[in-house]
Amino acid sequence: MTGINDIISHVNQSYFTKPNRYTISIVGNYGATIVPDAPRNVTFNCSQVTIPGLNVGMASHRKYGIGVPTFVPSGKTFTECTLSFYESEKMEERKYFSEWVSNIMDPVTGRLNYFDTNKKDIKITQYNIKNQIVYECIMRECFPSNISPSDRSYAAENTLSQFVVSLQFRRLDETFIN
Repeated sequence: MTGINDIISHVNQSYFTKPNRYTISIVGNYGATIVPDAPRNVTFNCSQVTIPGLNVGMASHRKYGIGVPTFVPSGKTFTECTLSFYESEKMEERKYFSEWVSNIMDPVTGRLNYFDTNKKDIKITQYNIKNQIVYECIMRECFPSNISPSDRSYAAENTLSQFVVSLQFRRLDETFIN
């Protein structure tokens, strides 16, 4: 039987992931990609990241068309990924994502560019307390779907300016490292 001392010992041995030990990178060129890789100073200012979740769609099914319906898997979708950034003095982080969004649709003609010219891979790497990689996920064929507003206020003298980018992607490759 597990006692309270066993639980405390387990917790004290740091078997849990620390959510502040991560890095991100935005890379990958597909064909004629016009979006450059994110500079290190942009990814370094990522203050928070949401590792995407998975959803399994369900469909109602009746065996031979009769009886009580059961639910069976019908597909897989992903939740969006969100990245929060501190804004540097020259706002390089916002500029990078704003230019990416501008490349998706021509601001003058309103025409959409080809998807292949606007997608990038985003890799999230999780580390343990010994700085060893324990998890990596690569979101394939990403593009920003939303850039949040940034608040400005005279009362916010001792705070850092932040904004959030929401990303959509086509495929998720996860690696769990023992």
